[in-house]
Amino acid sequence: MNLLNQHGDIADSITAPHIIINTGATSVIPNIKGLDQAKHVFDSTGLLNISYQPKHLVIVGGGYIALEFASMFANLGSKVTVLERGESFMPREDQDVVAHAITDLENKSIALYTNVETTELSSDDHHTTVHTNIGNFEADAVLLAIGRKPNTDLALENTDIELGDRGEIKVNAHLQTTVPHIYAAGDVKGGLQFTYISLDDYRIIKSALYGNQSRTTDNRGSVPYTVFIDPPLSRVGLTSKEAAAQHYDLH
Repeated sequence: MNLLNQHGDIADSITAPHIIINTGATSVIPNIKGLDQAKHVFDSTGLLNISYQPKHLVIVGGGYIALEFASMFANLGSKVTVLERGESFMPREDQDVVAHAITDLENKSIALYTNVETTELSSDDHHTTVHTNIGNFEADAVLLAIGRKPNTDLALENTDIELGDRGEIKVNAHLQTTVPHIYAAGDVKGGLQFTYISLDDYRIIKSALYGNQSRTTDNRGSVPYTVFIDPPLSRVGLTSKEAAAQHYDLH
Protein backbone atom coordinates (compact mmCIF):
# COMPACT_ATOMS: atom_id res chain seq x y z
CA MET A 1 0.00 0.00 0.00
CA ASN A 2 1.47 3.33 -1.12
CA LEU A 3 0.87 6.60 0.72
CA LEU A 4 0.89 9.74 -1.41
CA ASN A 5 1.79 13.27 -0.35
CA GLN A 6 -0.13 16.40 -1.35
CA HIS A 7 1.72 16.47 -4.66
CA GLY A 8 0.67 12.94 -5.59
CA ASP A 9 4.13 11.48 -5.07
CA ILE A 10 4.73 8.29 -3.10
CA ALA A 11 5.76 9.30 0.42
CA ASP A 12 5.81 5.86 1.99
CA SER A 13 4.85 2.24 1.40
CA ILE A 14 3.27 -0.05 3.97
CA THR A 15 2.90 -3.81 3.91
CA ALA A 16 0.88 -5.89 6.36
CA PRO A 17 -0.54 -9.40 6.61
CA HIS A 18 -4.01 -7.90 7.09
CA ILE A 19 -5.47 -4.54 6.14
CA ILE A 20 -8.75 -2.98 7.29
CA ILE A 21 -10.36 -0.31 5.12
CA ASN A 22 -12.43 2.06 7.25
CA THR A 23 -12.59 5.25 5.21
CA GLY A 24 -16.24 5.99 5.91
CA ALA A 25 -18.56 7.89 3.62
CA THR A 26 -18.92 11.41 2.31
CA SER A 27 -21.87 13.59 1.37
CA VAL A 28 -23.47 13.10 -2.02
CA ILE A 29 -23.44 16.43 -3.87
CA PRO A 30 -26.45 16.70 -6.19
CA ASN A 31 -26.30 18.12 -9.68
CA ILE A 32 -28.24 21.36 -9.18
CA LYS A 33 -28.10 24.28 -11.58
CA GLY A 34 -26.10 27.15 -10.10
CA LEU A 35 -24.53 25.09 -7.33
CA ASP A 36 -20.98 25.82 -8.48
CA GLN A 37 -21.58 29.57 -8.09
CA ALA A 38 -23.83 29.50 -5.04
CA LYS A 39 -22.73 30.86 -1.66
CA HIS A 40 -23.66 29.79 1.86
CA VAL A 41 -24.14 26.15 0.75
CA PHE A 42 -22.77 23.38 2.98
CA ASP A 43 -22.60 19.66 3.45
CA SER A 44 -23.05 18.25 6.96
CA THR A 45 -19.36 18.65 7.84
CA GLY A 46 -19.16 22.21 6.56
CA LEU A 47 -22.29 23.30 8.40
CA LEU A 48 -20.76 22.25 11.70
CA ASN A 49 -17.86 24.63 11.05
CA ILE A 50 -19.79 27.81 10.24
CA SER A 51 -19.03 30.87 12.36
CA TYR A 52 -22.57 32.26 12.47
CA GLN A 53 -26.04 31.05 13.35
CA PRO A 54 -28.31 31.04 10.29
CA LYS A 55 -31.49 33.05 10.59
CA HIS A 56 -33.06 30.72 8.03
CA LEU A 57 -31.59 27.30 7.23
CA VAL A 58 -32.97 25.44 4.21
CA ILE A 59 -32.18 21.74 4.10
CA VAL A 60 -32.34 19.80 0.84
CA GLY A 61 -33.05 16.20 1.82
CA GLY A 62 -35.22 14.43 4.37
CA GLY A 63 -33.26 11.51 5.76
CA TYR A 64 -31.66 10.96 9.15
CA ILE A 65 -28.91 13.58 8.84
CA ALA A 66 -31.26 16.20 7.39
CA LEU A 67 -33.72 15.87 10.26
CA GLU A 68 -31.00 15.76 12.91
CA PHE A 69 -29.65 19.10 11.67
CA ALA A 70 -33.17 20.49 11.36
CA SER A 71 -33.90 19.64 14.99
CA MET A 72 -30.55 20.96 16.22
CA PHE A 73 -30.72 24.33 14.48
CA ALA A 74 -34.37 24.82 15.40
CA ASN A 75 -33.40 24.28 19.03
CA LEU A 76 -30.72 26.95 18.58
CA GLY A 77 -33.35 29.39 17.36
CA SER A 78 -32.96 29.25 13.57
CA LYS A 79 -35.93 29.15 11.24
CA VAL A 80 -35.67 25.80 9.43
CA THR A 81 -37.22 24.53 6.19
CA VAL A 82 -36.76 20.93 5.01
CA LEU A 83 -37.28 20.00 1.35
CA GLU A 84 -37.57 16.27 0.62
CA ARG A 85 -37.69 15.02 -2.96
CA GLY A 86 -39.48 11.79 -2.11
CA GLU A 87 -42.90 11.08 -0.69
CA SER A 88 -41.82 10.53 2.92
CA PHE A 89 -39.18 11.37 5.50
CA MET A 90 -36.86 8.65 6.86
CA PRO A 91 -38.28 6.09 4.38
CA ARG A 92 -36.53 3.14 6.06
CA GLU A 93 -38.66 3.58 9.18
CA ASP A 94 -42.27 2.63 9.89
CA GLN A 95 -44.23 5.62 8.72
CA ASP A 96 -46.61 5.62 11.69
CA VAL A 97 -43.54 6.12 13.89
CA VAL A 98 -42.15 8.76 11.52
CA ALA A 99 -45.46 10.62 11.72
CA HIS A 100 -44.96 11.16 15.46
CA ALA A 101 -41.40 12.38 14.87
CA ILE A 102 -42.60 14.79 12.19
CA THR A 103 -45.24 16.16 14.56
CA ASP A 104 -42.52 16.83 17.14
CA LEU A 105 -40.44 18.65 14.53
CA GLU A 106 -43.41 20.69 13.33
CA ASN A 107 -44.06 21.68 16.93
CA LYS A 108 -40.64 23.35 16.79
CA SER A 109 -41.98 25.43 13.86
CA ILE A 110 -39.88 23.47 11.35
CA ALA A 111 -41.47 23.62 7.88
CA LEU A 112 -41.35 20.21 6.20
CA TYR A 113 -42.22 19.55 2.56
CA THR A 114 -42.26 16.36 0.48
CA ASN A 115 -42.29 15.82 -3.30
CA VAL A 116 -40.05 18.85 -3.77
CA GLU A 117 -37.72 19.11 -6.76
CA THR A 118 -34.85 21.53 -6.21
CA THR A 119 -34.09 23.00 -9.63
CA GLU A 120 -31.62 25.83 -9.08
CA LEU A 121 -29.57 27.79 -6.54
CA SER A 122 -28.80 31.50 -6.86
CA SER A 123 -26.96 33.80 -4.46
CA ASP A 124 -26.15 37.37 -3.57
CA ASP A 125 -23.68 38.43 -0.88
CA HIS A 126 -26.04 37.66 1.97
CA HIS A 127 -28.57 35.07 0.86
CA THR A 128 -29.04 32.02 -1.31
CA THR A 129 -32.36 31.29 -2.99
CA VAL A 130 -33.41 27.68 -3.39
CA HIS A 131 -35.62 27.40 -6.48
CA THR A 132 -38.09 24.50 -6.44
CA ASN A 133 -41.24 23.23 -8.11
CA ILE A 134 -43.33 24.57 -5.20
CA GLY A 135 -41.74 28.00 -4.96
CA ASN A 136 -38.55 29.74 -3.91
CA PHE A 137 -36.96 29.73 -0.46
CA GLU A 138 -34.47 32.42 0.59
CA ALA A 139 -31.92 31.39 3.20
CA ASP A 140 -28.63 32.52 4.67
CA ALA A 141 -27.47 28.88 4.85
CA VAL A 142 -28.35 25.83 2.77
CA LEU A 143 -27.54 22.26 3.79
CA LEU A 144 -27.31 19.57 1.12
CA ALA A 145 -28.20 16.31 2.86
CA ILE A 146 -29.51 13.94 0.20
CA GLY A 147 -27.35 11.02 1.25
CA ARG A 148 -23.82 9.73 1.66
CA LYS A 149 -21.58 7.58 -0.52
CA PRO A 150 -18.67 5.29 0.42
CA ASN A 151 -15.17 6.80 0.33
CA THR A 152 -13.56 4.40 -2.12
CA ASP A 153 -11.27 6.79 -4.00
CA LEU A 154 -8.31 4.66 -2.94
CA ALA A 155 -6.91 3.47 -6.26
CA LEU A 156 -8.78 0.21 -5.74
CA GLU A 157 -8.63 -0.33 -9.48
CA ASN A 158 -5.05 -1.46 -8.82
CA THR A 159 -6.37 -4.31 -6.67
CA ASP A 160 -8.82 -7.17 -7.03
CA ILE A 161 -11.23 -5.56 -4.55
CA GLU A 162 -14.71 -5.47 -6.05
CA LEU A 163 -17.27 -2.71 -5.59
CA GLY A 164 -21.04 -2.99 -5.48
CA ASP A 165 -23.65 -1.13 -7.50
CA ARG A 166 -23.58 1.87 -5.15
CA GLY A 167 -19.80 2.10 -4.98
CA GLU A 168 -19.53 0.20 -1.71
CA ILE A 169 -16.79 -2.36 -1.08
CA LYS A 170 -18.17 -5.87 -1.36
CA VAL A 171 -17.64 -8.03 1.73
CA ASN A 172 -18.63 -11.48 2.95
CA ALA A 173 -20.16 -12.35 6.32
CA HIS A 174 -16.71 -12.02 7.99
CA LEU A 175 -16.25 -8.58 6.34
CA GLN A 176 -13.52 -9.87 4.04
CA THR A 177 -13.31 -8.14 0.70
CA THR A 178 -12.73 -10.09 -2.50
CA VAL A 179 -9.06 -9.94 -1.50
CA PRO A 180 -9.17 -12.29 1.54
CA HIS A 181 -6.54 -10.56 3.70
CA ILE A 182 -8.22 -7.15 3.27
CA TYR A 183 -11.30 -6.31 5.33
CA ALA A 184 -13.76 -3.42 5.17
CA ALA A 185 -15.67 -1.94 8.10
CA GLY A 186 -18.16 0.84 8.64
CA ASP A 187 -19.84 3.01 6.04
CA VAL A 188 -17.40 2.16 3.24
CA LYS A 189 -18.95 -1.29 2.90
CA GLY A 190 -22.48 0.06 2.42
CA GLY A 191 -25.63 -0.73 4.37
CA LEU A 192 -26.94 1.21 7.35
CA GLN A 193 -24.56 4.03 8.26
CA PHE A 194 -24.67 4.11 12.03
CA THR A 195 -21.87 4.17 14.60
CA TYR A 196 -23.36 1.10 16.26
CA ILE A 197 -22.96 -0.96 13.08
CA SER A 198 -19.34 0.14 12.75
CA LEU A 199 -18.60 -0.86 16.34
CA ASP A 200 -20.01 -4.31 15.75
CA ASP A 201 -18.04 -4.59 12.50
CA TYR A 202 -14.88 -4.40 14.58
CA ARG A 203 -16.10 -7.19 16.81
CA ILE A 204 -16.60 -9.33 13.72
CA ILE A 205 -13.14 -8.56 12.34
CA LYS A 206 -11.54 -9.18 15.74
CA SER A 207 -13.28 -12.56 15.84
CA ALA A 208 -12.03 -13.33 12.33
CA LEU A 209 -8.41 -12.40 13.03
CA TYR A 210 -7.91 -13.23 16.70
CA GLY A 211 -10.89 -15.32 17.76
CA ASN A 212 -12.80 -18.38 16.65
CA GLN A 213 -14.46 -16.66 13.66
CA SER A 214 -17.86 -17.17 15.27
CA ARG A 215 -19.06 -13.59 14.82
CA THR A 216 -20.48 -12.73 11.40
CA THR A 217 -22.91 -10.28 9.89
CA ASP A 218 -25.37 -13.18 9.65
CA ASN A 219 -25.55 -13.71 13.41
CA ARG A 220 -24.97 -10.22 14.79
CA GLY A 221 -28.67 -9.95 15.59
CA SER A 222 -30.53 -6.70 16.05
CA VAL A 223 -28.34 -3.64 16.44
CA PRO A 224 -30.05 -0.68 18.13
CA TYR A 225 -29.59 2.79 16.71
CA THR A 226 -30.76 6.32 17.41
CA VAL A 227 -31.67 9.27 15.22
CA PHE A 228 -30.62 12.33 17.20
CA ILE A 229 -33.64 14.51 16.71
CA ASP A 230 -35.36 16.01 19.75
CA PRO A 231 -36.86 13.92 21.25
CA PRO A 232 -34.64 11.13 19.86
CA LEU A 233 -36.02 8.32 17.70
CA SER A 234 -34.49 4.94 18.55
CA ARG A 235 -35.13 1.51 17.10
CA VAL A 236 -34.02 -2.07 17.58
CA GLY A 237 -35.26 -5.02 15.56
CA LEU A 238 -37.44 -5.26 12.48
CA THR A 239 -39.76 -2.67 11.04
CA SER A 240 -43.32 -3.84 10.41
CA LYS A 241 -42.55 -4.08 6.69
CA GLU A 242 -39.48 -6.23 7.36
CA ALA A 243 -41.43 -8.41 9.79
CA ALA A 244 -44.22 -8.93 7.26
CA ALA A 245 -41.68 -9.87 4.59
CA GLN A 246 -40.38 -12.56 6.95
CA HIS A 247 -43.94 -13.84 7.51
CA TYR A 248 -44.29 -12.83 11.15
CA ASP A 249 -47.79 -12.30 12.52
CA LEU A 250 -48.32 -8.61 13.18
CA HIS A 251 -50.75 -7.36 15.81
